[in-house]
Amino acid sequence: MLFSPSLLILAIAGIQSPAAMGGGSSYHADLKRYFESPAIELETRRATIASVTAFLHEPTWGRSEISARLEQGERLLTQVMNHVVYCRLRDSRDVTDKDAKACETEMNRNYDLLQSYINSELQADNVRTLSDAEADKLDLGPYRFLIAKAKAAAAHTLSPQEQRLADLLSAPLLNGWWDRYQQTVANLKVNRIETKEGALNPLKDETKIETDPDRAIRRAGFEAPLQAYASEGQVLAATLIDVARETTAIAQLHKYPSAPASIYASRLQLTEPQVRDMLDAIAEHADILKNYERLRVKQVSRATGIADVHSWDLALSTNFNPKPMSFPQARAALLDALAPLGPEYVSNFAWLLDPGNGALEISGGDSSNRMLGGFSVGYPGVPVAVYVQDFTGTPAAISTIVHEGGHAINRRLMNENGVSPFYESGPKFLSEAYAILNELLLLDELERTSNTLAAKVYYEEKFLDKLRLEVFTSAEEGSFEQAVYDGVVTGAINCREDLDKINADILNKYELLAPQESNLRFGWMKKRLLFEDPLYLVNYLYAALVACKLYEMAVTDPKNFQPRYLALLREGFDAPGNELLQKNMGFTLDSKGLLDGALQLMRQRSVQLSQLYEQMPLSHIRP
Repeated sequence: MLFSPSLLILAIAGIQSPAAMGGGSSYHADLKRYFESPAIELETRRATIASVTAFLHEPTWGRSEISARLEQGERLLTQVMNHVVYCRLRDSRDVTDKDAKACETEMNRNYDLLQSYINSELQADNVRTLSDAEADKLDLGPYRFLIAKAKAAAAHTLSPQEQRLADLLSAPLLNGWWDRYQQTVANLKVNRIETKEGALNPLKDETKIETDPDRAIRRAGFEAPLQAYASEGQVLAATLIDVARETTAIAQLHKYPSAPASIYASRLQLTEPQVRDMLDAIAEHADILKNYERLRVKQVSRATGIADVHSWDLALSTNFNPKPMSFPQARAALLDALAPLGPEYVSNFAWLLDPGNGALEISGGDSSNRMLGGFSVGYPGVPVAVYVQDFTGTPAAISTIVHEGGHAINRRLMNENGVSPFYESGPKFLSEAYAILNELLLLDELERTSNTLAAKVYYEEKFLDKLRLEVFTSAEEGSFEQAVYDGVVTGAINCREDLDKINADILNKYELLAPQESNLRFGWMKKRLLFEDPLYLVNYLYAALVACKLYEMAVTDPKNFQPRYLALLREGFDAPGNELLQKNMGFTLDSKGLLDGALQLMRQRSVQLSQLYEQMPLSHIRP
């Protein structure tokens, strides 16, 4: 009998089997894991803020005090984040809860003040000039990487007075432009499309429209959102150009040559030339993406008789529509999917998905006042939790849980290992890689357990679509954003048409159908992170490359992989990302095989999909 982690762990935990439990339940995180009541939280919050204020007004640290002050800073960071997590969970349950929102804002501000103050003290001469031997005598060994980062950042750090002035001038602008984007998108006008299922909204009913048998309806549903965004293109272009100019000015104020140089250094720990080289290298392999798209186009044409297949036809390769799972069914599938990561990892995930442990916040009913989407929370000394707006049982909904759960388990393992608050976060691509790995394993499991050929084709397509999104779409986005910031500096980017042309040129290089579908050039307008978090999107590219390598190791040699991976998750971020990967997994971002491995995975899975298509009789496909 094959090992089934879900059945074993559900039995150990005393959880009912999926067949014995119904769906549609609501699971609420136990907020008493943080504070016994809102009144106690408020009282404790006031005391915590007073402690933070006193800490910020301590005299400059003497050398003999550095270790004690850092330990005090760790305790305060944990106390503050306990409030942030508690109030964010309250806010997520009800976005109209103004007290919860105000609490979260206030405590996040205190967290930022603590971090800024500690960094400024570590950049003072009496710390900056310490030798390694002197640091060891002062019991600063555990903080060596923290001090090294502070030293490295000193050349780009403003004085407290300069930083306050910069924040005063730039924060309202950036926040205002983000608000403008959100308001513009929220007010987009799009006509409903009449179908046999009734009038559908192209912005909200994409899944239903893309599989409609009427080709005119599919095309209208595909093009309507792009046209809706395009109708506000002048406003969105002006907003993005303003964001790029301001982000560039902030980077230059901090003595960086460009905004990409600043953000790549802090988030990826890479130089701008290194990222440019990677983007250029992926562009040279655009044919791998086009070959996958040709495969999809050929199958749709074979199945439907459509000679000129377009993007709005691609969902017709099978007539499979996955039946929604109940949460217990999804939980069992998730645990089986994660088996390549080892029994300890699966046990931790089972704990997370057991509602009795109070770490799940999922609505099974009305979610109108709940925060959109999903996220995970946790911090050294602060319990982890996963929030999901609601659970529909679709593959996308299950994928959200396995992704956010991956972040939560990473935090839980760091917590159990006693990781310092100073090392609880690091390069974002690493955290995202762990979550993307979980998603790939989930798609493998859903395909493996499928009992029809159409279902297997569906999940194989989803696996390849995931690789396409994380590798190639991320490369397109990274190239677009890099070009925008280059053009803002040189004066080549000044209007909406400039942005449309850059995007069209990139898409035409990568995508098979882009030259035939000119409306795709408006797609940049739909990418909120361009406006909310400048230059973040390229993180997903590096996350995907790392995730593909981890996936290869997990499925080919799980026995060797599992202890190394757990060690990586437990360690936290007490070294540069490349060092953590080399130490625990034996590869780095500079490894030539990293990109080659991701591209080879795309090739291999495309071959598998082609073989499945060949087995598929037309009777299994939508007429």
